[in-house]
Amino acid sequence: MSKLRGVMALIGALAAGCLYLLGVVTETGWLSGRPALAAALLAGVFFGGLLLTAGKLGLARAALRAAVVGLAVAALATAASMRFAAVEGIGGSAIAVGALAVLVCMPWPFVLAAAGRGWRDYPSLFGESW
Repeated sequence: MSKLRGVMALIGALAAGCLYLLGVVTETGWLSGRPALAAALLAGVFFGGLLLTAGKLGLARAALRAAVVGLAVAALATAASMRFAAVEGIGGSAIAVGALAVLVCMPWPFVLAAAGRGWRDYPSLFGESW
C-alpha cells in the first residue's frame, strides 16, 4: 500500500508542478486566451482523473483514460468559449460553468464501470457513482 501512496504523491507533485508552470506561462504572456483555457482544463482533468482512477485501473490504463477525457473536455470547453468575445466570458455564464462541471465530473463513474462489468451494467455504474 505504501508504494501506491508514493506513486499518488508523485502524481500530485507532478500536477502541482504542471499547474504552477501553466500559471507562469500565462502570467508572462506566452500562453493566453483559448489555448490557456484548453491547457488548464487538459491538465486539471487529466491529473484529477488519473488520481481518481489509478487505484482501481492501474497507472497505465488510468493515464490513457484520463488523457482521453481531458482532451474531450478541453476541446468541448474551448469550442463553447467561442460563443463569447473574450474567453473570460465563459466564467460569467452560469450555464457554461454548470455544463463544464458536468463534463468534468460525469465521465468518471462510466470509466470505472467500463473497466469492470461494463458501463451499461446499472449496479456497477451505481456502485461507482457512490
